[in-house]
Amino acid sequence: NLFTLHSFLFALHHYKVIAGKSDAIEGDFCGVLQLATSERERQLFSRLHEQLAEHSWLKFVNAQQASELSGIDVRHSGIYYPSAGWLSPPSICEERIRHQNIHVITHCEALSLVDDHHGWQVRSASGECVAEADAVVIANSHDATQFSQSAFLPLRKIRGQISYFRQQDIHLSPRCVVCHKGYFAPPHRQQFCIGASFDLRQSACNVKDQDHQFNIDTLAALNPDLLKPGSRPVDGRAALRCASPDYAPIVGALPDIDAFDTDYAPLRKDARRGISQPGRYLRNCYINVAHGSRGLTSTPIAAELLAAYLCGESRPLPATLCESLSPARFIIRDLMRGRR
Repeated sequence: NLFTLHSFLFALHHYKVIAGKSDAIEGDFCGVLQLATSERERQLFSRLHEQLAEHSWLKFVNAQQASELSGIDVRHSGIYYPSAGWLSPPSICEERIRHQNIHVITHCEALSLVDDHHGWQVRSASGECVAEADAVVIANSHDATQFSQSAFLPLRKIRGQISYFRQQDIHLSPRCVVCHKGYFAPPHRQQFCIGASFDLRQSACNVKDQDHQFNIDTLAALNPDLLKPGSRPVDGRAALRCASPDYAPIVGALPDIDAFDTDYAPLRKDARRGISQPGRYLRNCYINVAHGSRGLTSTPIAAELLAAYLCGESRPLPATLCESLSPARFIIRDLMRGRR
């Protein structure tokens, strides 16, 4: 969609700038090959070709070209992004929080947010003030629902597991990142990282053998000759993605729910009713969650959008896209569907 395009192009520039300034960033802009592994994806890529074929930041390739670019026999057509690549999320986070204006507080619980009309206080379970500021941004993934200000959000937990293999357990190393039904990237620290499973029913974060097998089967579907016979993962990691029902991130000012219920009440009877009253929001209270499996791509422009809101600057996205990310969209939809 349009937001994905905006965020991808913004993220390419953003990460190349910070990677050029810091040796602490782990990653490689080796290119990314997105394969069309189903008829639905082939039709989608065909439509995209009609709209984007003249752009230099991507290249539409057939199966032979895809195999030459990746260095492995992939048997599918796709889209190649020559300037993209892979990055280590921990290395990005560690580099970013070293900023002189960032103070990290650890070994405490932030369980409630209180607006005392002078500023916001972050309070612990005992009611102690852990931190205070004139504005607050909730960015704690699916745990955002623990705060009363964002408890209404319909956040979803999607379990995912990656599998690590020794470099010698795989016959061929791809020259670029290959995204298919999973992903297969060049080795890092003498290991391959293969992923990832997608499970809406489980929320435990223990590493499971069946998820390892899912990743193995997915890699075999890409090319059955990649993994050496009898090879098993040496390790893995499971975590929960935070997503919204429409799979778009939730970024923006948190609404005053009672005010929205009053101001937009006519939508209960007429979903198409035009309402001139602008929405009312909590003072200096924002949220940035539900980036799903594309967090590295979508968070840079989401941060710029929040900075624009906080500083009264021009927004980096069109108004319609900002509205599609707003947390208030769920209240409006529920009113239109008679659920409030």
